[in-house]
Amino acid sequence: MAQTLQQILGGINKAQTVQQIRSGLPNVLPASFLTTHQRVVGRTVGYDKVSGQRAFASTTQYGAPARDVTQVGRTRAAAGMIHAFEAIHHDPLILQNLMRQDSDQIQALAVDEILRQTREFLVRFANLRLGAVCSMLANGKIWLDADGRLLFSSSGAAETIDFGVPSANTGQVGGAISASWATGSTDIVGQVQAIKKLAAQTTGFPIAHAFYGQNIVKHLLANDQAPDLIQGNPELATAFFTAGEIPKGFCGLEWHPVYEAMGLNPAGQVAEFFGPNTVVFTPEPSVDWYDLAEGSYLAPVSLGEVSEDAAAAARNLAQVFGMFSYAKVTDNPATIQHFAGDTFLPLLKNGRAIFIATVAGF
Repeated sequence: MAQTLQQILGGINKAQTVQQIRSGLPNVLPASFLTTHQRVVGRTVGYDKVSGQRAFASTTQYGAPARDVTQVGRTRAAAGMIHAFEAIHHDPLILQNLMRQDSDQIQALAVDEILRQTREFLVRFANLRLGAVCSMLANGKIWLDADGRLLFSSSGAAETIDFGVPSANTGQVGGAISASWATGSTDIVGQVQAIKKLAAQTTGFPIAHAFYGQNIVKHLLANDQAPDLIQGNPELATAFFTAGEIPKGFCGLEWHPVYEAMGLNPAGQVAEFFGPNTVVFTPEPSVDWYDLAEGSYLAPVSLGEVSEDAAAAARNLAQVFGMFSYAKVTDNPATIQHFAGDTFLPLLKNGRAIFIATVAGF
């Protein structure tokens, strides 16, 4: 049954549509790394850096006065969020076909095309979020070029968002990766334990997740320890040899293959976020060290209305957090212009909490 243009487009261009769109890129990350807990007005997010107490209380003689101790300090930090804002114009011919009351078939084809264009447009913002989180994990940094496009390396970067991951937490992780995992005699389990111990000593956030590149399973299976690890453990054997993945619980961690994490670079070429010999170790996400923060932006509630003054006109604006979307009719040419955007930041509050290890090829 034919529908009117208003019936067809009603709901397509609402902000809720953006929030329900799935990413067009392979999502290899746990949902906890893409969950928002903090929303702030504008695009600047502030957070506190607090050093936890690790000293012992001093003993005193029973009945003696209390010893004065120094309070644990805190510092205030701020970061500017990533903001994206884009627009497309729907094809006037497609819109005219949407209005066809004489052909259900033509109208249905037009509906499919409008939905496809809307979906492809909005998924760009989901891709940006996912790519930014992947870059934060893989590099400890997010790079953007002069046109605001996400980069896969610092080459051509006009803006760098640096989360302060110390050099001792990268590469060979201060000597914790003392030998290549590509060497059969390397004590891989011992090296993972060394990183877990280092995390306990430096931040106190226990390592819970390991995000691994393409070569890691191959290194584990070729390791001298592999037969002893797999023997008598059907779950390990099934995971390694059938699924080709590292099973949950290996070395007490949840392992995530991230070699499918990819996107298009500014030249339109497929690029990968995680190197084949990379393993990124992180704690369980918590607001103590990580959050996906959302900022706000003003979006119109209604367009084209004339108000008596600025205060009255302001009633046509709504403060929207995170992803947003709206559309309006234009007259040059006569069509529908669709706007969408997002204000967010994967906020690595404590750069020392993650370890970006290169375990082979060094």
